[in-house]
Amino acid sequence: MGRKMRTLKISLLVFILSITISAQWEWRNPDPQANNILDSYFIDAMHGWAVGYGGACIRTTDGGESWQNLQMPIHTNFESVQFLDSNKGFIGDWGGNLLETTDGGNNWNVQLIDTYANIFIFFIDQNYGWILSSDIVTSTFKVYRTSNGGNSWQSHLLPITRDLHDIYFIDSTKGFVISNLGDILMTVDGGVNWNYVNSPVTEFLEKIIFKNPLEGFIIGANGTLLQTTDGGTLWEYRVVGQYAHVDISFFGENIGIMVGANTYITNNGGITWVQNYSIGQNGFSTCKYLDENNCIVFGSFGEIYKSTNKGNSWVSKLLGNKSAISDVIFLDTLTGFTVGSEGTLLKTFDGGDTWYKQVPLTNENLKSITFSDDLHGWVVGTNSIFLKSTTGGIGWLPDFIPDCNDLFSVDFINNNIGWVVGNFSKILKTTDGGNTWVLQPVNVSWTIDFSSVSMIDENIGYACGNYQSYQPPKGIIVKTTNGGIEWDSLQYFNTSFKSIFFQNSLNGWAVGITQHITIHTTDGGMTWTDMQIDGGNDIYFGSDLKGIKVSYGGASDITITTDGGETWVQTPGHTQQYLSAGYVVENNYWAVGSYGTILTSSNPIVTSLEFYTSSDISLINYILSQNYPNPFNPVTKIKYEIPSVTLRQVQSDISVKLKVYDILGREIATLVNEEKPAGEYEVEFNASNLPSGIYFYRLTTGNHSETKKMVLIK
Repeated sequence: MGRKMRTLKISLLVFILSITISAQWEWRNPDPQANNILDSYFIDAMHGWAVGYGGACIRTTDGGESWQNLQMPIHTNFESVQFLDSNKGFIGDWGGNLLETTDGGNNWNVQLIDTYANIFIFFIDQNYGWILSSDIVTSTFKVYRTSNGGNSWQSHLLPITRDLHDIYFIDSTKGFVISNLGDILMTVDGGVNWNYVNSPVTEFLEKIIFKNPLEGFIIGANGTLLQTTDGGTLWEYRVVGQYAHVDISFFGENIGIMVGANTYITNNGGITWVQNYSIGQNGFSTCKYLDENNCIVFGSFGEIYKSTNKGNSWVSKLLGNKSAISDVIFLDTLTGFTVGSEGTLLKTFDGGDTWYKQVPLTNENLKSITFSDDLHGWVVGTNSIFLKSTTGGIGWLPDFIPDCNDLFSVDFINNNIGWVVGNFSKILKTTDGGNTWVLQPVNVSWTIDFSSVSMIDENIGYACGNYQSYQPPKGIIVKTTNGGIEWDSLQYFNTSFKSIFFQNSLNGWAVGITQHITIHTTDGGMTWTDMQIDGGNDIYFGSDLKGIKVSYGGASDITITTDGGETWVQTPGHTQQYLSAGYVVENNYWAVGSYGTILTSSNPIVTSLEFYTSSDISLINYILSQNYPNPFNPVTKIKYEIPSVTLRQVQSDISVKLKVYDILGREIATLVNEEKPAGEYEVEFNASNLPSGIYFYRLTTGNHSETKKMVLIK
């Protein structure tokens, strides 16, 4: 991205993969976080929790007016949450885990219930509770029952082979579960035995609730609304709207809210529902009525809306900037800047605790920012936009660089001499601080879209880019040794380059997003080594040996080195957002991206080395990442990693299977079925011939297997 910070020369690459990882990242924008919320629970009008993707768990003690983002021990996707009081609560995830807290969410214990299952939780009081374990991969569906507040559980197999989606108990004996194909099962003995109840639909059922022991509702796809007035024996079918409903909540007998593709309100106990058009966003996933006037809804990208007048008007409780962020830079540990879409320019004076949005000077998308000292800064973006500051970013002067289109990177080596790069083979140089610019020649016959520039001094510099309109993508790295009088090609690669960073004239790095490679040179770009650590959108090193590489959301979205690149560690995925840039200042690591995402950590990795014996091979940390994008239409990508066994054991190829299943557990695609050496891999899944719905992909490697869920929306 062109942001400068000199570092020490590093030694050759040595991988150490037998690493125990512990990392904590904090959300600094938006507040409290930007991952999709899937479920919420309130014990009263003031105290509530909400959970979702990437280990998202937030807490309020003031009725949803403000929220605290809680640090979690795992960062899987959380499906359900319920608290028994202000201290004791449970969370179920997509990986068969049950999390329990006894201090309101500050600390959590994790218990594996069933390896592949979605876990749904329901308690009726402090003692009696149930877990619905829905494992579509092995077609195993269970209900676990506790009568002592979760201290012990008894399991009972359900007589069904279809994916289950919710559980509800009226009292300690009578309860229900619902499926993705309209099934309704009822128990009258606390969950030991289950029988089918006549269902009028075969639709995808999402949620079941009861207002009282007799009156209940089930909602689902295509506007489905089922209602019972006899305690669940008979269900009446009707349609409200034409799109899916996913959650429903009542306060008392009459006031209710229902969310999904649209939001509906009832004031007569569900007899009639009126679509609510006053809310700022549709597509909510969970809702709660707090009292007769206050209700709250949650949805995509961490959105939270609250109404204090029964839904007549709504106020967003997700605070901060929500515009996509493209780049980040810090002048010191306290003063930093980000730039992004629609002219967004943010500044912090307190180390990122608060970010102030500066008055937009343009509607163009800002792509890159650099400073040569504490006062002199420059920004470039789309349609040749150029901003300059000589006041430390307090004020900016807008301008346009002639003979340009979109600009993606800027780099200055002092207050006067700098370069910008962009589309159509554009590399321009200034020697007067950006007042005038001179186009520099690029000795490549094909038109190149340059994405990043990294200058070492007045003479030596590097840029990376991609052949314009070339398929499959082909990237190029060019170099100048005479201040840009000539830029010559160093090497071509089968990737689409996003970022290049040189620490000195010999030691440099570049990352690509197709073929997902990170390459490293120690001889000024004459030769390059594939680091086998996946690719990304940006790579950056601080003033010492600390470096960061970021990519799109998932398990490998942030990768860290603390030894100059000799070893790299993937931190647990904390966000589903697309990450565009990373930065390191002293001990602080930063990552920024879509929907205003700003993450930071002062302790991203804690490592301890272990040597495994051959009998310990099942303990090796295979990694299956969340597919991206998710939801998708119709193509998505799945990444997985096979680590080396140990430093002292000969590595042999591992048998790898990666398969896709539909919601009925039927195998519909085999993406991988072969032996693979250690490394990171990515496969593409094309679902163009499949209907919308939930699908599962399962990685099997020796004694290890892991399953994740993905959603196809057409």
